[in-house]
Amino acid sequence: MTKALQSFLNRWDPEEFDWEFLSGWLARWCSDVFDHWWDLEKFNWRYSDDLVRYCKRHFHKWWNPDRFDWREASHALAQHCNDLFLEWWDPDRFDWAHSSWSLAGYCARYFNIWWDPDRFDWQDSWALAHFCSEYFDIWWDPRRFNWRHVYDLILHCGDHLPKWWDCERTIQQGDLRVVKLLAEYCEEYIDIWLPCALKKLPWLKALVRTIHEHIRPITKTVLAQYLEGGV
Repeated sequence: MTKALQSFLNRWDPEEFDWEFLSGWLARWCSDVFDHWWDLEKFNWRYSDDLVRYCKRHFHKWWNPDRFDWREASHALAQHCNDLFLEWWDPDRFDWAHSSWSLAGYCARYFNIWWDPDRFDWQDSWALAHFCSEYFDIWWDPRRFNWRHVYDLILHCGDHLPKWWDCERTIQQGDLRVVKLLAEYCEEYIDIWLPCALKKLPWLKALVRTIHEHIRPITKTVLAQYLEGGV
Protein backbone atom coordinates (compact mmCIF):
# COMPACT_ATOMS: atom_id res chain seq x y z
CA MET A 1 0.00 0.00 0.00
CA THR A 2 1.34 3.41 -0.93
CA LYS A 3 1.88 6.14 1.66
CA ALA A 4 -0.83 8.19 -0.01
CA LEU A 5 -3.39 5.41 0.40
CA GLN A 6 -2.32 4.80 3.98
CA SER A 7 -2.71 8.48 4.72
CA PHE A 8 -6.16 8.39 3.12
CA LEU A 9 -7.22 5.47 5.31
CA ASN A 10 -5.98 7.18 8.45
CA ARG A 11 -8.03 10.29 7.68
CA TRP A 12 -11.06 8.61 6.13
CA ASP A 13 -14.39 9.81 7.42
CA PRO A 14 -17.38 8.73 5.32
CA GLU A 15 -19.62 11.25 7.05
CA GLU A 16 -17.41 14.19 6.13
CA PHE A 17 -16.45 13.03 2.67
CA ASP A 18 -17.95 14.89 -0.31
CA TRP A 19 -19.69 11.96 -1.99
CA GLU A 20 -21.57 14.15 -4.43
CA PHE A 21 -18.51 15.44 -6.24
CA LEU A 22 -15.69 13.06 -5.27
CA SER A 23 -17.24 9.59 -5.64
CA GLY A 24 -15.51 9.25 -8.98
CA TRP A 25 -12.20 10.16 -7.35
CA LEU A 26 -12.61 7.28 -4.92
CA ALA A 27 -13.28 4.79 -7.70
CA ARG A 28 -10.38 6.07 -9.77
CA TRP A 29 -7.66 6.35 -7.14
CA CYS A 30 -8.71 4.14 -4.24
CA SER A 31 -9.84 0.91 -5.90
CA ASP A 32 -7.15 -0.99 -3.96
CA VAL A 33 -8.96 -0.22 -0.71
CA PHE A 34 -12.46 -0.50 -2.19
CA ASP A 35 -13.86 -2.46 0.76
CA HIS A 36 -12.80 0.30 3.12
CA TRP A 37 -14.82 3.09 1.53
CA TRP A 38 -17.58 1.50 -0.53
CA ASP A 39 -21.08 2.53 0.45
CA LEU A 40 -23.97 1.66 -1.86
CA GLU A 41 -26.19 4.36 -0.43
CA LYS A 42 -23.68 7.21 -0.34
CA PHE A 43 -21.86 6.66 -3.61
CA ASN A 44 -22.93 9.08 -6.35
CA TRP A 45 -23.98 6.78 -9.17
CA ARG A 46 -23.46 9.59 -11.63
CA TYR A 47 -19.90 8.27 -11.56
CA SER A 48 -20.91 4.76 -12.65
CA ASP A 49 -18.44 5.04 -15.50
CA ASP A 50 -15.54 5.28 -13.02
CA LEU A 51 -16.79 2.23 -11.13
CA VAL A 52 -16.74 0.21 -14.32
CA ARG A 53 -13.34 1.44 -15.47
CA TYR A 54 -11.42 1.29 -12.22
CA CYS A 55 -13.28 -1.10 -9.93
CA LYS A 56 -14.16 -3.92 -12.28
CA ARG A 57 -12.53 -6.51 -10.05
CA HIS A 58 -15.08 -5.56 -7.41
CA PHE A 59 -18.00 -5.81 -9.84
CA HIS A 60 -19.96 -8.31 -7.79
CA LYS A 61 -19.76 -6.05 -4.75
CA TRP A 62 -21.00 -2.85 -6.33
CA TRP A 63 -23.19 -3.96 -9.23
CA ASN A 64 -26.74 -2.74 -8.85
CA PRO A 65 -28.76 -2.42 -12.09
CA ASP A 66 -31.36 -0.24 -10.40
CA ARG A 67 -28.84 2.39 -9.33
CA PHE A 68 -26.38 2.13 -12.20
CA ASP A 69 -26.38 5.12 -14.58
CA TRP A 70 -27.17 3.35 -17.85
CA ARG A 71 -27.29 6.60 -19.82
CA GLU A 72 -23.76 7.60 -18.93
CA ALA A 73 -22.00 4.26 -18.62
CA SER A 74 -23.60 1.61 -20.86
CA HIS A 75 -20.67 1.86 -23.24
CA ALA A 76 -18.23 1.36 -20.36
CA LEU A 77 -19.93 -1.90 -19.39
CA ALA A 78 -19.61 -3.17 -22.94
CA GLN A 79 -15.98 -2.13 -23.16
CA HIS A 80 -14.61 -3.08 -19.75
CA CYS A 81 -17.00 -5.78 -18.54
CA ASN A 82 -17.69 -7.69 -21.73
CA ASP A 83 -16.53 -10.89 -20.02
CA LEU A 84 -19.38 -10.34 -17.54
CA PHE A 85 -21.90 -9.58 -20.26
CA LEU A 86 -24.39 -12.23 -19.23
CA GLU A 87 -24.51 -10.80 -15.72
CA TRP A 88 -25.26 -7.18 -16.56
CA TRP A 89 -27.05 -7.30 -19.91
CA ASP A 90 -30.52 -5.77 -19.91
CA PRO A 91 -31.89 -4.75 -23.33
CA ASP A 92 -34.55 -2.55 -21.76
CA ARG A 93 -32.04 -0.52 -19.76
CA PHE A 94 -29.05 -0.43 -22.06
CA ASP A 95 -28.56 2.97 -23.73
CA TRP A 96 -28.97 1.96 -27.36
CA ALA A 97 -29.09 5.54 -28.59
CA HIS A 98 -25.56 6.40 -27.52
CA SER A 99 -23.83 3.05 -27.00
CA SER A 100 -24.90 0.69 -29.78
CA TRP A 101 -21.42 0.91 -31.27
CA SER A 102 -19.90 -0.48 -28.07
CA LEU A 103 -21.96 -3.67 -28.29
CA ALA A 104 -20.63 -4.36 -31.76
CA GLY A 105 -17.12 -3.27 -30.83
CA TYR A 106 -16.67 -5.18 -27.57
CA CYS A 107 -19.46 -7.76 -27.31
CA ALA A 108 -19.51 -9.25 -30.79
CA ARG A 109 -19.25 -12.78 -29.41
CA TYR A 110 -22.66 -12.25 -27.80
CA PHE A 111 -24.16 -10.86 -30.99
CA ASN A 112 -27.00 -13.37 -31.14
CA ILE A 113 -28.05 -12.37 -27.63
CA TRP A 114 -28.08 -8.58 -27.92
CA TRP A 115 -28.90 -8.03 -31.58
CA ASP A 116 -32.14 -6.13 -32.13
CA PRO A 117 -32.42 -4.26 -35.46
CA ASP A 118 -35.20 -2.07 -34.14
CA ARG A 119 -33.18 -0.88 -31.14
CA PHE A 120 -29.72 -0.70 -32.61
CA ASP A 121 -28.68 2.81 -33.63
CA TRP A 122 -27.96 2.45 -37.34
CA GLN A 123 -25.86 5.59 -37.25
CA ASP A 124 -23.32 3.18 -35.77
CA SER A 125 -23.47 0.93 -38.82
CA TRP A 126 -19.71 1.22 -39.20
CA ALA A 127 -19.28 -0.85 -36.03
CA LEU A 128 -21.38 -3.69 -37.42
CA ALA A 129 -19.29 -3.80 -40.58
CA HIS A 130 -16.04 -3.46 -38.66
CA PHE A 131 -16.58 -5.93 -35.82
CA CYS A 132 -19.52 -8.16 -36.78
CA SER A 133 -18.77 -9.15 -40.35
CA GLU A 134 -19.17 -12.82 -39.46
CA TYR A 135 -22.82 -12.09 -38.70
CA PHE A 136 -23.33 -10.09 -41.88
CA ASP A 137 -26.23 -12.20 -43.15
CA ILE A 138 -28.11 -11.55 -39.92
CA TRP A 139 -27.74 -7.78 -39.56
CA TRP A 140 -27.46 -6.57 -43.14
CA ASP A 141 -30.28 -4.25 -44.20
CA PRO A 142 -29.56 -1.88 -47.12
CA ARG A 143 -32.46 0.36 -46.12
CA ARG A 144 -31.11 0.92 -42.63
CA PHE A 145 -27.37 0.79 -43.14
CA ASN A 146 -25.71 4.20 -43.00
CA TRP A 147 -24.05 4.38 -46.41
CA ARG A 148 -21.71 7.09 -45.22
CA HIS A 149 -19.81 4.14 -43.80
CA VAL A 150 -19.35 2.38 -47.13
CA TYR A 151 -15.59 2.38 -46.51
CA ASP A 152 -16.15 -0.01 -43.60
CA LEU A 153 -18.21 -2.30 -45.82
CA ILE A 154 -15.36 -2.46 -48.31
CA LEU A 155 -12.64 -2.90 -45.69
CA HIS A 156 -14.34 -5.50 -43.52
CA CYS A 157 -17.18 -7.04 -45.55
CA GLY A 158 -15.53 -7.33 -48.93
CA ASP A 159 -16.28 -11.05 -49.05
CA HIS A 160 -19.98 -10.17 -49.00
CA LEU A 161 -19.82 -7.58 -51.79
CA PRO A 162 -22.32 -9.37 -54.10
CA LYS A 163 -24.89 -9.09 -51.28
CA TRP A 164 -24.42 -5.43 -50.39
CA TRP A 165 -23.29 -3.92 -53.70
CA ASP A 166 -25.23 -0.85 -54.79
CA CYS A 167 -23.62 1.17 -57.55
CA GLU A 168 -25.45 4.41 -56.79
CA ARG A 169 -24.74 4.30 -53.08
CA THR A 170 -21.18 3.02 -53.26
CA ILE A 171 -19.58 5.07 -56.02
CA GLN A 172 -19.95 8.78 -55.37
CA GLN A 173 -18.91 11.45 -57.84
CA GLY A 174 -15.22 12.17 -57.57
CA ASP A 175 -14.51 9.55 -54.89
CA LEU A 176 -11.31 7.89 -56.06
CA ARG A 177 -10.63 6.50 -52.59
CA VAL A 178 -13.58 4.12 -52.88
CA VAL A 179 -12.18 2.78 -56.16
CA LYS A 180 -8.75 2.29 -54.59
CA LEU A 181 -10.25 0.41 -51.66
CA LEU A 182 -12.36 -1.75 -53.95
CA ALA A 183 -9.26 -2.58 -55.97
CA GLU A 184 -7.35 -3.52 -52.84
CA TYR A 185 -10.01 -5.39 -50.86
CA CYS A 186 -12.60 -6.54 -53.41
CA GLU A 187 -10.59 -7.42 -56.49
CA GLU A 188 -12.31 -10.82 -56.57
CA TYR A 189 -15.47 -8.99 -57.59
CA ILE A 190 -13.93 -6.56 -60.05
CA ASP A 191 -16.44 -7.66 -62.69
CA ILE A 192 -19.18 -6.25 -60.47
CA TRP A 193 -17.79 -2.92 -59.34
CA LEU A 194 -15.44 -1.78 -62.12
CA PRO A 195 -18.08 -1.25 -64.86
CA CYS A 196 -20.00 0.92 -62.41
CA ALA A 197 -16.88 2.87 -61.48
CA LEU A 198 -16.02 3.56 -65.10
CA LYS A 199 -19.57 4.65 -65.83
CA LYS A 200 -19.86 7.02 -62.89
CA LEU A 201 -16.26 8.23 -63.03
CA PRO A 202 -15.49 8.77 -66.72
CA TRP A 203 -12.11 10.27 -65.86
CA LEU A 204 -11.06 7.04 -64.16
CA LYS A 205 -9.45 5.59 -67.28
CA ALA A 206 -6.93 8.38 -67.28
CA LEU A 207 -6.10 7.75 -63.63
CA VAL A 208 -6.27 4.00 -63.61
CA ARG A 209 -2.57 3.71 -62.98
CA THR A 210 -3.07 5.36 -59.60
CA ILE A 211 -4.81 2.25 -58.31
CA HIS A 212 -2.24 -0.23 -59.58
CA GLU A 213 -0.28 -0.05 -56.36
CA HIS A 214 -3.31 -1.44 -54.56
CA ILE A 215 -3.84 -4.53 -56.71
CA ARG A 216 -1.94 -7.69 -57.52
CA PRO A 217 -0.55 -8.24 -61.04
CA ILE A 218 -3.18 -10.83 -61.95
CA THR A 219 -5.92 -8.26 -61.36
CA LYS A 220 -4.35 -5.87 -63.83
CA THR A 221 -5.15 -8.36 -66.56
CA VAL A 222 -8.80 -8.29 -65.65
CA LEU A 223 -8.72 -4.53 -65.29
CA ALA A 224 -7.27 -4.14 -68.75
CA GLN A 225 -10.29 -5.85 -70.29
CA TYR A 226 -12.40 -2.85 -69.36
CA LEU A 227 -10.01 -0.23 -70.65
CA GLU A 228 -9.69 0.51 -74.32
CA GLY A 229 -6.13 0.00 -75.40
CA GLY A 230 -5.23 -1.92 -72.27
CA VAL A 231 -3.38 -0.61 -69.25
